[in-house]
Amino acid sequence: MNRRVVSVIAVGAVAAGVALGTSLSASAAACVTPSPLAHRGGNERYVENSRNAYRDASNQTVGFWETDVRFTRDNVPVLMHDETVDRTTDGTGPVAEFTYAELSELRTDDDQPVPTLRDFINDQVVDAAYAFVELKVNPNATQWTALEAALKSRGGTAPLPAISSFDAATLDEAKTRLPTYARALVQGVGDVDPATVKLHANILIKNKDAITAARMAKWTAGGLRVYSWTVNDPAEWKRMASYPGMAGIITDKPRAFLAWKRSRTC
Repeated sequence: MNRRVVSVIAVGAVAAGVALGTSLSASAAACVTPSPLAHRGGNERYVENSRNAYRDASNQTVGFWETDVRFTRDNVPVLMHDETVDRTTDGTGPVAEFTYAELSELRTDDDQPVPTLRDFINDQVVDAAYAFVELKVNPNATQWTALEAALKSRGGTAPLPAISSFDAATLDEAKTRLPTYARALVQGVGDVDPATVKLHANILIKNKDAITAARMAKWTAGGLRVYSWTVNDPAEWKRMASYPGMAGIITDKPRAFLAWKRSRTC
């Protein structure tokens, strides 16, 4: 995640008010491990934001996913974190300069095609996962229409994705266009007034370095569901897990997180 991010988060459980790793007291919290969320599917075995990465997360019983969405020149929503395709594929140049037909010819370093958001939603519904879909750009009207169609492209009983962004105006637009979808505000370092967040979202996705016990207490008391990103170190997993009300921990290392979780003693 970075400052120009809009995410869609499949957080049906969150929207329904189901706590993922909350506790009744600070002492009890020390023995509760929040659920991991596979950041871009995780990068331990497969290239990030690939279908195999999410499949691997699901196979490891990680049912919480996070992804990033950008749009091709012909307004197809696809999974890609960076502005360009250079880092994760054999191509070069901005995502927005490729047609989908051109982009579909590219391959990741482990020989996978770039997934569309429709691909992601299909897999999310099949695996009944919760998912954060992060929009990396502020969609125009045509792109919003394409996004809505992709999000609704497969029916089922899986929880709806939730929409999150660093951009409050994008969340407000999402509220109008997708009123049944949960929304989350993504932020970096620094404190925030829960009332300010709740003008746009009921979920706060906060950089791990901004999180303290006092801030967590304030944010959760203010009615926010709080997730930490991006947490890849056991010491930081332990710190995040110690905070009462931590809803989930977003990590690139879901396999390692689960191994650490199994080894915990309280």
